[in-house]
Amino acid sequence: MCIRCHEIPDTCTVERHEHPLFFDHKYGGTCCGCGIEFMRGLNYMGGFRCKDKKCKFAIDYRCLVSPNTAQYKYDNHPLRLTFSDDHHWSQRYCDICEGDRDPNHWFYHCAGCDASAHPNCAHRGSPYVKLGKPFRFGLHYQHPVTFVKIDFNPPKCNQCDEPCRDELAIQCTESDCNYVVHQKCLYFWDLLHSDL
Repeated sequence: MCIRCHEIPDTCTVERHEHPLFFDHKYGGTCCGCGIEFMRGLNYMGGFRCKDKKCKFAIDYRCLVSPNTAQYKYDNHPLRLTFSDDHHWSQRYCDICEGDRDPNHWFYHCAGCDASAHPNCAHRGSPYVKLGKPFRFGLHYQHPVTFVKIDFNPPKCNQCDEPCRDELAIQCTESDCNYVVHQKCLYFWDLLHSDL
């Protein structure tokens, strides 16, 4: 569990719902924010349910800690987390991935520009990562690295050989070094080289 999730008390209130919520480690329903079923098994963390027994509202940790705003590079205004959708069915799509959007799930929206986005598209899966701050990457790499998102002319990942376009990656801060790795490849790299 990350520090941000650990700081959430077992009972809380959120502006997204009128009743108090409580943590239920056995809950097995569906998240009202994203529509994903709560996972069972080894990594199961439970969810937050409404204290009102008649109310079926429940959300997972990820939705509970979702930032209230997101920035989209082609919009001058911040996108705001929205919980209800009164758009016509033909307007229910994501302006970033251009895929369909479920009107029952939360999304980010700018009323001034009429732009909407899935939460994962708006944050690209990493809303709390600070880009550009140098750090040391374990024992596997000697130079300082930093988190980056590369939009144009992306280099290829040193692990999977795929371009690092619009994905969170770690890149060397040394100007004469070409080291860059997708965030998703780091976990597998650590498993393969855990004996170093």
